[in-house]
Amino acid sequence: MLAGGCQQAPETRQVRPEVVALESQQLSAWGDYERLVALETRPDVLLGTVDVIKIDPESGELLVGDFRSSKRAYRFDRDGRFLAMYGDPASENSPYFYLSDVARMPDDRILIVAGNRGLVFELDGELVDTVFFEFAPDEILTHGDRIYIRGHSKGRKILEQSVHIFDSSLKQRGSFHAYDPRRDLFGFQPKRSLGSAQGRIYVTDYYDYRVTAYDPDGNPLAVFEFDNHNAELASLWQRDRTELTSDDRTTLVQGVHRIQTLLGFGDGLYMFESNLKRGILRYSMFSPERDTLYQYPNLKLVFTGEGDGDYFAIDKIAGSYDRGLLGIVDDPERIERYRDRYPILEGVEYEVTENPIVLFFKLKFPEGAAA
Repeated sequence: MLAGGCQQAPETRQVRPEVVALESQQLSAWGDYERLVALETRPDVLLGTVDVIKIDPESGELLVGDFRSSKRAYRFDRDGRFLAMYGDPASENSPYFYLSDVARMPDDRILIVAGNRGLVFELDGELVDTVFFEFAPDEILTHGDRIYIRGHSKGRKILEQSVHIFDSSLKQRGSFHAYDPRRDLFGFQPKRSLGSAQGRIYVTDYYDYRVTAYDPDGNPLAVFEFDNHNAELASLWQRDRTELTSDDRTTLVQGVHRIQTLLGFGDGLYMFESNLKRGILRYSMFSPERDTLYQYPNLKLVFTGEGDGDYFAIDKIAGSYDRGLLGIVDDPERIERYRDRYPILEGVEYEVTENPIVLFFKLKFPEGAAA
């Protein structure tokens, strides 16, 4: 078994990163768009929601998860042409009502996690194996020849570690990152909490504004603790769950200061920070190399125009690739309005009944940061 990661090694760095708050409202301060990809629409290939997009670094193929609407995953080539779909919600005793993530495995098969199961498909969509886990999986991250699955406790057995390492045969090889039992009591977890960058695995805490860096074997390398307001909730967390009122629960949900979304790209991490009580909703890029967090006031703006409210926006950030972020654009009225103004929209025709458009946006750190 690989390193368990229960105890931090003596050499683990404890870091309080520098925070640089930037004022630019222009997304061009973050980087630049690379291209748009329109996902092919067919009568049997209709995405109601896009929960996640993952890209194969070699082929450029897109793996798109629609877990709430069609309850399937879809694969498209790098130009958006449909290739295959995965899952059949109409099947008997279907587990597809509990989909939580999808990934392309190192051996070029597709893995969907649903409930306590791992559903393994060939690339053509044929279901070839079902694996049952001793925990309930929430997220999948692939890195090299390994599969990392983060999950929560199932039944009365409380997990000791939250991230589990598997090979392509889905044989477990180790686990790391101490499990937070508050997940079983309260349940409201971040949207994405696993990422990889520069050969390292990064894991966010569920209820703290903290990220831990690990090597691929699960050995801790650094703990990055960001300024936060979570000490205000300490007395509530320590109370017995049965003693908490509905107002107490609301205070916890709205007052927790944490990372809601973490995505890795080539040189660092994209993070979305939230503390609803204080009205904090911040987009950031983190450079582990420089121990510096760069905060931007608004990442959803692609390019702003001359007047107030004059902008073209990404509707959702759904994933990342080696150079940046994968955004979703699915507002035909906005595309029509700004087609002549923004070169990236030139020639784009889009109807509300069509599958969304994926925008590739290359990120860059501010001058003087890691590049």
